[in-house]
Amino acid sequence: APRHASVRHGEWCCEPSLWVDSWVHVGTLKSRLNSKVTTVDVKEFVLIVHRYARVNVIVSLYARNFVQRLNKVVGDGGLVSDVPPCDATKTQQLLERSVATSPYDIVISDV
Repeated sequence: APRHASVRHGEWCCEPSLWVDSWVHVGTLKSRLNSKVTTVDVKEFVLIVHRYARVNVIVSLYARNFVQRLNKVVGDGGLVSDVPPCDATKTQQLLERSVATSPYDIVISDV
């Protein structure tokens, strides 16, 4: 039976493809309404991140924490997806943990 998931305003999908080299997308993304989609070229993203030492450290720590979270889901018998539950609080906590373990003095501010 097909599995459906929704991506609502302010949510995102396919983030694992930024952090997992061997990520394979499963399924088809379709929209019921006219939508705006932002895409990120992973290779270009990596090149840009590597240009800035502080950003590189934070992004690398975030990626490691993100993959650890995915591995925990799989280890607990769960399924990972291109459309995870977008929990802004968990994402913020993951970012804060990444910044806290960084060797840089960085303040996270709302943009």
